[in-house]
Amino acid sequence: MVLKFGGQPLAELLSGNVDVVSQATEADLLSLADDPRFRIYQAFTPHSVHAIAWNQGHPAFRDPRVRRALTQAVDREELLRVLNLPEDTPVLDVLFTEGQFRRGELPAPLPYDPEEASRLLEEAGWQDADDDGIRQRGGRPFEFSALVGPLFGLERAAVYIQSQLRRVGIRMEVERLEILALFERVTAREFDAVIADIHTRGDAGALHFEEDSPIGYSNPRVGSLLRQKGLMFDRAEVDSIYRELWPIFQADLPVTFLFPIVRTTIAHRRVRGLASPSRIDPALHIEQLWLEDEP
Repeated sequence: MVLKFGGQPLAELLSGNVDVVSQATEADLLSLADDPRFRIYQAFTPHSVHAIAWNQGHPAFRDPRVRRALTQAVDREELLRVLNLPEDTPVLDVLFTEGQFRRGELPAPLPYDPEEASRLLEEAGWQDADDDGIRQRGGRPFEFSALVGPLFGLERAAVYIQSQLRRVGIRMEVERLEILALFERVTAREFDAVIADIHTRGDAGALHFEEDSPIGYSNPRVGSLLRQKGLMFDRAEVDSIYRELWPIFQADLPVTFLFPIVRTTIAHRRVRGLASPSRIDPALHIEQLWLEDEP
């Protein structure tokens, strides 16, 4: 086995210099969609999901009705198709364990419903009184900036979300940053919203749900349950903690989940032993792989 790093992976694959490309991109998939020489293997990373985190220091995002409206204003199932993600990619709304994800035990997510989104925005005081297409409250237009990094098709997702929110009278500007600059802005709480990874196991990553979270979300019951979870080792007890979190989280909606991270491997057909979703990383399963030239 020879490992190669850097360069142009897709070009290397097409030229026959390599047999497998791990962590392939959406553009790679589109380029190879009809090429019979290759197979595609994919798996979800359920403990990490891309989401829009709403900074609740922003006046509009303090109201859970608004956060619910923002969630229901985005057709997340269509977004999956726009990004060319697998057909079985789930739409999620809650924190969960990997076992709950694998067993399909998660509650149904909020549906796409722009009419309900508009109703909730009206109820929260955001109205388009002057018919200019942008809602206002107290003379202030509903507009904000969303930070987004260059990875995993998130820039395309941001543009799609921007168009969806515009339909319900909300103006979202997209601010593109490199990863380090984005991380610095988030940790300094200098943002309105950010499209980034959320750890669904409640781990204290850059974006989390403890009292000192950069998004300003604070629910004492959520904090207490997450701390209890951190002291537990029994899987059934941890599952129970997450089930108790589900209705609280769906009521508060501090973030709008978009889609779980999807890992993709593209391999020449002569590489055998890879499988979706259990064996897509050749470096981790080398003892189960073999080469078989087809006639």
